[in-house]
Amino acid sequence: MTVPILNLSLLKEAKNSVIGNPTAKRALARDHTLIETLVHCVNDPTPYIDPSQSAINDIRVETAHVIASLSYGSPDALKGLLNANAHRAFLFAIANFQSADPVALRTAFARAVRALASAIADAVGPTQGGLQIHPSDARDEATVALNNLFELDALDIYLPLLADSSSQISTSIAQLLASTLRLQPYRTAVSEWIPPNERHKEVRAKRGWEKAEPINPSNKQGGWVAKQLIALLQRKDMKLQEAVLSAMGSLAQDNPSVATKLAKAASDQPQILSSVLTISKSRLASLQLAACSCATSIIRAGLPAHALHHDPSAAMTVTHVLSSLISTESETAQTRTRACFILYHLVSDDKLLCKLVYERGILTKLSDLVKSITPTEPPSEWDVDEPESVSTLREVLTISIRTPS
Repeated sequence: MTVPILNLSLLKEAKNSVIGNPTAKRALARDHTLIETLVHCVNDPTPYIDPSQSAINDIRVETAHVIASLSYGSPDALKGLLNANAHRAFLFAIANFQSADPVALRTAFARAVRALASAIADAVGPTQGGLQIHPSDARDEATVALNNLFELDALDIYLPLLADSSSQISTSIAQLLASTLRLQPYRTAVSEWIPPNERHKEVRAKRGWEKAEPINPSNKQGGWVAKQLIALLQRKDMKLQEAVLSAMGSLAQDNPSVATKLAKAASDQPQILSSVLTISKSRLASLQLAACSCATSIIRAGLPAHALHHDPSAAMTVTHVLSSLISTESETAQTRTRACFILYHLVSDDKLLCKLVYERGILTKLSDLVKSITPTEPPSEWDVDEPESVSTLREVLTISIRTPS
């Protein structure tokens, strides 16, 4: 077996060839030797590069870019990366970060872990868009890998990066959480996670080795991760805010232990739900959607039904923003699809909220949207090459207009 010799030029060419090109990804995925070499280069590229190459960190950065690009769009490529234990290679590398490592290297590895984790979660499901998709050919391998990512040893490696001084690194980890927290066991693992040094204090306190002290004081805000997300939300960085809102929404979804803390206004913590609702009025559609999704998760899991029905103002704020996005013709099909799906989650199985939304004319706007994307020609003359974004929007609309009997 011939071991390929890598250099920056070859890696950049490979990266550019596979970006947005599933065919190229499948072709590269069939080269198992190259895939294994790329994964080995994450930690030590020395055996695989020309001796004249001195920029080892540059090689590692480009390798991370190639692997991140390979993660999406091809089950074969993802399966090859998982068989080569790419996710474990990156976790090992991150665990061994040194203070002298350049920010570019740390950032590239955080992005690569996020890309891999997101692709793994997509392969396992359920889908975040709520629509049925065909099972991935890489589902079995991805399920094992996703479980690995939420084991305590793995959480100890990447969750502390939320507190990294680089906003780019924090953004990547928030995006990782936003895309992977789809099942309750994973949400529980993250919301209950405590940094190792705090766990050690807990063990000593329980054994009576020293004076007992409050365990995990950040728990009043929903846990250490929620506390870090709250702190990051205060930064005036829209890309970071969007990632944080998405992560917070995924963490709070169907998770009362977190959502209740985020919904509750107290003198010793920020009014998180209020801050999220304020951000929902931003002029940037993607930020509005992230804020509405986050607020919906907090409202549905964190507010008792009687309190929500007594004062539905928070839900109505979200509804107003979603209504505007749904009815604005200049918004993309993807934006309007997400708005419909968030609306569905907001009012699902709640008669009062459905009634309030109906009284504000949302059902009329949804029906108008259905009419606007429905072909008027007989079925035999319909365009069979309808854009996927429109067909997805049509399917989500059928979910959104349902009301409980």
